[in-house]
Amino acid sequence: MPISAYVFVECTAGAARDVAKEVSKIQGVKRANATTGPYDVIALIEAPDINVLG
Repeated sequence: MPISAYVFVECTAGAARDVAKEVSKIQGVKRANATTGPYDVIALIEAPDINVLG
Protein backbone atom coordinates (compact mmCIF):
# COMPACT_ATOMS: atom_id res chain seq x y z
CA MET A 1 0.00 0.00 0.00
CA PRO A 2 1.46 3.39 -0.99
CA ILE A 3 2.25 5.94 1.70
CA SER A 4 1.67 9.69 1.34
CA ALA A 5 3.14 12.71 3.09
CA TYR A 6 2.91 16.46 2.91
CA VAL A 7 6.16 18.41 2.65
CA PHE A 8 6.27 22.09 3.56
CA VAL A 9 8.85 24.30 1.85
CA GLU A 10 10.19 27.76 2.67
CA CYS A 11 11.69 29.71 -0.22
CA THR A 12 12.79 33.18 -1.23
CA ALA A 13 10.06 35.82 -1.30
CA GLY A 14 8.32 35.90 -4.66
CA ALA A 15 9.63 32.51 -5.78
CA ALA A 16 6.85 30.24 -4.48
CA ARG A 17 5.11 29.70 -7.81
CA ASP A 18 8.34 28.85 -9.61
CA VAL A 19 9.46 26.57 -6.78
CA ALA A 20 6.09 24.76 -6.78
CA LYS A 21 6.35 24.28 -10.54
CA GLU A 22 9.84 22.76 -10.25
CA VAL A 23 8.96 20.62 -7.22
CA SER A 24 5.98 19.18 -9.12
CA LYS A 25 8.43 17.71 -11.67
CA ILE A 26 10.14 15.52 -9.04
CA GLN A 27 9.31 11.83 -9.19
CA GLY A 28 6.79 10.89 -6.51
CA VAL A 29 5.35 14.39 -6.17
CA LYS A 30 1.63 14.23 -6.85
CA ARG A 31 0.91 17.91 -6.35
CA ALA A 32 2.77 21.07 -5.34
CA ASN A 33 1.13 24.42 -4.70
CA ALA A 34 2.19 27.87 -3.59
CA THR A 35 0.53 28.90 -0.34
CA THR A 36 0.49 31.71 2.21
CA GLY A 37 1.62 31.67 5.81
CA PRO A 38 4.82 30.42 7.40
CA TYR A 39 5.52 28.06 4.47
CA ASP A 40 5.57 29.02 0.82
CA VAL A 41 4.93 25.69 -0.92
CA ILE A 42 3.11 22.53 0.10
CA ALA A 43 3.77 19.30 -1.79
CA LEU A 44 1.94 15.99 -1.62
CA ILE A 45 4.32 13.10 -2.19
CA GLU A 46 3.66 9.39 -2.56
CA ALA A 47 5.96 6.38 -2.33
CA PRO A 48 5.50 2.60 -2.29
CA ASP A 49 6.54 2.37 1.39
CA ILE A 50 8.10 4.33 4.25
CA ASN A 51 11.65 3.27 3.31
CA VAL A 52 11.36 4.77 -0.16
CA LEU A 53 9.64 7.86 1.22
CA GLY A 54 12.69 8.56 3.36
